[in-house]
Amino acid sequence: MTLKQLFERILPGKELKEFQDLEGWRVYYIRFMLFFALVILPVGLIFSLPTYIKQGKYDLIILELFIIAFITALLWIRYTPHFIKIFFILLYGLMLTFIITLGPLYARPGWLVMSVVSAAFLFGVRAAIVTTVINLILLMVLYWQAGLYLSSWAAIYTEPFSLWVMFIVSISLVSLFAGLPVGLLLDRMSELLLHEHNLRIQLEQEREALQAINEALRTEISERRKIEEEKDRLQGELDQAQKMEAIGTMAGGIAHDFNNILSAIIGYSELALSDPGADDKSRRKVAEILKAGERGKALVNQILTFSRKSEISVAPLKLSESVSEALKMMRSLIPANIKVEEYYADSGLILSSSTYIHQIIMNLLNNAVHAMDKDGGVLEVRLTREYMDEQRAARELQLPSGPYLKMTICDSGHGMTPEVSARVFEPYFTTKEAGRGTGLGLSVVHGIVKSHGGAIVCRSAQGTGTSFDVYFPEVEDRRKPEDAREEDVMPTGTETILYVDDEQALGEIAGEMLESLGYQVIVKTSSMEAYHFFAAAPERVDAVITDMSMPQLTGDKLAHKMLELRPDLPIIICTGYSEHISRAEAARLGIREFLMKPFEMVQLAYAVRRTIDGKCLAAIQDSGQYPVPNDG
Repeated sequence: MTLKQLFERILPGKELKEFQDLEGWRVYYIRFMLFFALVILPVGLIFSLPTYIKQGKYDLIILELFIIAFITALLWIRYTPHFIKIFFILLYGLMLTFIITLGPLYARPGWLVMSVVSAAFLFGVRAAIVTTVINLILLMVLYWQAGLYLSSWAAIYTEPFSLWVMFIVSISLVSLFAGLPVGLLLDRMSELLLHEHNLRIQLEQEREALQAINEALRTEISERRKIEEEKDRLQGELDQAQKMEAIGTMAGGIAHDFNNILSAIIGYSELALSDPGADDKSRRKVAEILKAGERGKALVNQILTFSRKSEISVAPLKLSESVSEALKMMRSLIPANIKVEEYYADSGLILSSSTYIHQIIMNLLNNAVHAMDKDGGVLEVRLTREYMDEQRAARELQLPSGPYLKMTICDSGHGMTPEVSARVFEPYFTTKEAGRGTGLGLSVVHGIVKSHGGAIVCRSAQGTGTSFDVYFPEVEDRRKPEDAREEDVMPTGTETILYVDDEQALGEIAGEMLESLGYQVIVKTSSMEAYHFFAAAPERVDAVITDMSMPQLTGDKLAHKMLELRPDLPIIICTGYSEHISRAEAARLGIREFLMKPFEMVQLAYAVRRTIDGKCLAAIQDSGQYPVPNDG
C-alpha cells in the first residue's frame, strides 16, 4: 500500500461532508492525530537517539518504539462502537506512563493539559472536569508515593509541598481553561447536529408521507378515471340495452298482428291443400305460399328470440338441412364479389331449433361478409363429424367426450390481431365503424352455442382471414317410427268446440279445420258474447279454444270465468304474442293447452285431442319437443 493510499485510508478526504454527527468527526480527529504522531515521533526519535544513548536512556528508546508500533496498530484497527473510549484510555495510560517514568521535569505538564482537552473534545464538558479532578488526585498521590521510590521524582519531593500544590492548581486551571471552551463548543455542536439529524429524519418522514399522499392521490385519480371509464362503458351498455329493449318492445308489438296475418296465410293454404278438388298445379302454388308463410313464422320467431321475447323449443334437427336453408335466406345479403362454397359431410342430428341455427349463421356470415365486402373473397361453409376423445375434449374445448358435429365458417378477409380475436365474444365489443355493428352478434352466438352444450373457437391471423369452428353434440333421433306416422294421420273427433277469436277470418279458418276433422264448431268473434253463450248452458260444449288478445275480456280472464262455472272444462289458449301469458301461467290457471300462432292444422288436431282426452299441458313434451332456455 502506498503512502497516498494509506493517507486516503486514514483520512476520509472528500467523504468529510458525509459526517452527520460528532462521532464521525471525533474518529476523524483521532485518526488524524495518530497519523500525525506516526509521522512526528520517528523524526523526534531519530534526533533524540544519540542523546538517549549517551545518557543511557534505553528505556525511553524502547518506550518510543513501543508507542510507534502501537500507533501503527491503532491505525489499522477497524472502527468499533468503543473505538473512541479505547483510544482515550490508551492515550491517558500513555500519558500516565510518561509522567510516572520520566517525572514532572522531563514529561512536562503539557501531557496533563492534552488529556483534559482530549477528554473535552471526545466526550464533552463533564469528561473534561472529571479528567481534571483525576489529574489533580494523581499528582497529589504521585508526590507522596513516587518521590519515595523513583529518582525522577526525588527532586520534586525535596521542594515544599505548598509549591507543589500551587503547581497542581495552576495546571488544573490551565486544563479547564483549555478544555471547557472546547467541550462547551462541541456540546453545542452536538446538540445542533442532533437537532439537524432529527430535522432530517422529520423531513424524510414528511417526504415519505408526501410521497404516500401523492401515491394515494395518483391511485385515487386512476381509480376515478377507471370509474369514469366504467361509467361511460355502463352508460353505453345501458343505452344499447335500452335500444334492444325498444327493439324487443317493437317486436312484441308487431308479433301479434303479424302472426295473425300469417295464421290466415298458413291456415287458408292448408285448407286449400286439403281440398280434394284442387288440381296439381294449384297445389304446387299453394304449397309455395305455405312454405313462404312458414318462413315468415320462423322470421318472427327469430326476431322475438333475438329480443328475448320468446321461448324456443328444440328437437332433433338435421344440421345440414337447417344450414342450407339459412344460407338460401342469406344469399341476397351476400355481395356478388364473394364466392360461397359449401361442403356438407353426412350430417347427423343435433338437439336444436332452426331458429337458433339461423341466428348463428346470420351473425357469423354478417361478420365474414363485413371482412370481405371491399375486396371480395371466398366464404366457405363446412359440416363435418368429429369424435372427441376425453383428452382432447377436456384440454382444448372443455367439453365431455363423444360425437360432435363441427360447423366451420371461413372467410378470406383481412383477419384479426390476437388481441382482437381474444375479445370477439365479449358483449358490446366491436371493431366496426359506428352504425355498422352493436358488438352483440358474436356474444349472442357464443351464448346459443353454450346453451347447446357445445363450443365455439375463433382462429384468425392478419392477412389470412378468419375461421369459426362451432361444435354441437350429436344426438340420436329419439322419436319412434310410429310418431312420424302419426303426423300424417291426424286425430279426429265428433265433440262440440267453442272457438273464440276477435279476428273473423281466423275464426273461419279454425272452424273449417276443425270441421274437416269431424268436430262440431261454434265460432264467436266477441269474448263477452262467447261467455254469455257458454254461461247459458255450460254442458253444451266439450272444449273451448280462445285467443288471448281480445277486447273486453282477454283469453285468460275468459278462461277463468268459464272455469268458475265448469272446473273440468278443457280449454286451449292461443296467442300470436303476449307478455301477459305463458305456458306456466296458463297451466296455473287450469288451461290445458297453449298454442302459439300461427299454428298448423296438425298441431291444432293433436292439441284438441289431448285436451279433450284429459291430458295436462305438460304432456306437450311427449311430442318430442324439448324447451330450453333462450340464451341468444
